[in-house]
Amino acid sequence: RIHAPAVAQPVAIDRGAAQGPADVGQGSNHRMNKVALSIVCLLAVPALAAAQPEDMAFPPARVQIATAELRDMAPLVEVAGTVVSLNDSRIATEIEGVLTWLAEVGQEVEAGDVVARIEPRLTQVALTRARANVARLEAELRYRERQLERAATARIKWWDTIERASKPVSEALIAMAAIEQGSRVLDVATGLGEPAGMAAERVGPTGHVTAIDINPAQVAFAATRLAGLGLENVTIAEADAGRLELEDASFDAALCRWGLMFLPDLPSALAGLRRLVRGGGRFATAAWDEPGQVPFLGVERQVLRAYLPDGYFSGDNDLTTPFRLSAPGHLERLLLDAGLANVRCERVDVTYDFASPADYTAFRRDMGGRDLILAKHHPPEKVEEIWAQVTDAARPYAGADGAVRMTAKALCAVGIC
Repeated sequence: RIHAPAVAQPVAIDRGAAQGPADVGQGSNHRMNKVALSIVCLLAVPALAAAQPEDMAFPPARVQIATAELRDMAPLVEVAGTVVSLNDSRIATEIEGVLTWLAEVGQEVEAGDVVARIEPRLTQVALTRARANVARLEAELRYRERQLERAATARIKWWDTIERASKPVSEALIAMAAIEQGSRVLDVATGLGEPAGMAAERVGPTGHVTAIDINPAQVAFAATRLAGLGLENVTIAEADAGRLELEDASFDAALCRWGLMFLPDLPSALAGLRRLVRGGGRFATAAWDEPGQVPFLGVERQVLRAYLPDGYFSGDNDLTTPFRLSAPGHLERLLLDAGLANVRCERVDVTYDFASPADYTAFRRDMGGRDLILAKHHPPEKVEEIWAQVTDAARPYAGADGAVRMTAKALCAVGIC
């Protein structure tokens, strides 16, 4: 039997009563058809659940009612990049930051009116970083200036030693450049005024030599020295070899002795030099051969390599090394790539003489300026021990009289502009 009360109540099901007609409700007789049976089956599921013991029944769901409200969680809008008006392309700011206010669309403004406000914290941070970067660059500039002063002082001190050794190279460059009476010559990175002085003697009073160098102390010394030699056909000035502002085709020849390897942008510098030399004129330059062929530099480097940071002597491409152009064929290819013709290169002996191994060490300490970097990594007594090792390394080059003679190879190359 199936008993269904008139109100919604749990329903009990007699499984055996489903085989025939049944009475539904009290005092009502209704015929159950298939549809009624389906409805009763659907009602059976919640009825079974309700019929479970009270301790196993599902608890009623908790419902809380709250009042909804609309409010700003963050009054600022993060804006990365450029703020641009949607209506007027002329209204724009390149300041990155937090947009705190923007004029409403359709608001009338006059020229110069504020149309947006940006919180300046990010800009202030960027300004602080920029100022710190400027301070770093200024400190680096002061360091470079002191290095130039130190280098000039050392070269002036050892001038006689340097020029005795370098004279054969100056003679070779002047010959290769076909400099003669009346020639107009440019000497780039002249240092203390050579080979400018030798070239001035060659061109005579009808010719002229213009010599430039980036080091003001060296320029001052060279001007005084050349004037003392009575050479009035020389003009010497402070200038950057990579940025020469001289008239095109104003020289018959150009020279550069041991300066080319220190120029940052070699292709650009060579293009500028070629422009300054007339068609058919020549450019002659000198660089050092490979380290093994230049003992007056190699001996020191071989010892110091073990005591300086890895990569300090970093190779041929480093602007700080004199061996940047030493690889076989490198110098010739450089001149050919610059558009020079009939390029050729030859080696010239450069012999340095020192009174003793200790004299050689003093020369390298002054010229190389390595004491500062050594002092950063070693105590003073260790630095002196290292230089003593340099002195010992120079002893194989000493003769019976104790004097040290070191013969190096210079690469002298020339091409026609």
